Amino acid sequence: MKTQYYCPKCGGVNTDPEVLEGLVRCTSCNEWFKPIQPMTEPMNPVKNTRRFILFMLMIGAAWVFALWRERIAEVEDVGHFEWRVFLFWLGVGLVMALIYFFPANLADRRRHRNANAILILNLFVGWTFIGWVVALIWTIYKPREKKEFGERN
Repeated sequence: MKTQYYCPKCGGVNTDPEVLEGLVRCTSCNEWFKPIQPMTEPMNPVKNTRRFILFMLMIGAAWVFALWRERIAEVEDVGHFEWRVFLFWLGVGLVMALIYFFPANLADRRRHRNANAILILNLFVGWTFIGWVVALIWTIYKPREKKEFGERN
């Protein structure tokens, strides 16, 4: 695998660039820059956004579950808000959200090419057990690699 450097000035991809005294010359803008470290993949704002959305959905689901459960406790049990009960149910809701979004998280970690579609399926149909299982199977299933033109089995 070739080492790639990403220019902080223009964002250009530099594969095996000219290196002189610890500086790398960008092939796009011809500026010299000091690389922090070679990167093996470009920064992908879509992937980072997907992880952020998944994280916020899990936190939001846990928060709503804890508030809902604490509201039931206010009405039926003790009659007032208790923080330790709320935090307990927040933890339970977080664990439930982690289990619920497990297929989407696994697809993201495995860099599945359909990770966005798996996240949407998991979000909207995952509450049915069948939808959750389909999302999990789709995550585990590895699609075939595209073959180059003229390449045979």
